This record gives sequence, structure tokens and C-alpha cells, in this order.
Amino acid sequence: MEWWYTNDPYTAELLVTGSEGEPVSGLGIQYNVTKLPNTAIASGDLTDIGSGIYQTTILFTEEGQYRILYTPPISYPTSMEHIKVISKASQLTLQKFLSLK
Repeated sequence: MEWWYTNDPYTAELLVTGSEGEPVSGLGIQYNVTKLPNTAIASGDLTDIGSGIYQTTILFTEEGQYRILYTPPISYPTSMEHIKVISKASQLTLQKFLSLK
């Protein structure tokens, strides 16, 4: 699980390779962002930036756990990632608490 801050742009990125490990460009790949347990937040298409890499930018405005599901064409595997989003204020509070121990 990756950690991120609220209101900091997050670059969601996916590398797609073929059966021989070569980068595959020119595909239409969709993404869906869900705040767990099951609240849809955003969806759309990733941008092909070349060399088999597809990206989009997501702005998480609330703390919580999120899942990003990447859906390429049927002949390629679906992929997902989990992200824990916290505010910078929460991070500072946690650091202060831990430093007191």
C-alpha cells in the first residue's frame, strides 16, 4: 500500500507489456478510483505517454483508503493499487506523538 497526502496531485501510472516483455502503446485503458469500502470517486481513461506507460493525475481531497483499478483491453491483465491518504496535519500529529514516547 502506498501513502499519499490529501490535496497533493497523485500520478497514477501503469506499464503495459506484451507477451515478450516489450512495452505496448496505443491501447485504451480505463481507471476507476474507489474510496473503500465502496464509494466511487473518479473514473476515466489513462493517457498513453509512450513506451508502454499510461498515466493520469488524481487529487484525493479526503483521508481514507482508496483502490485504483486499471482495466486494459481483454487480452491484457487487469491491475490495481491501494493508497492510504492522510492529511499533512495528521502526519505532523503522528510524528509529534511518536517523538514523545
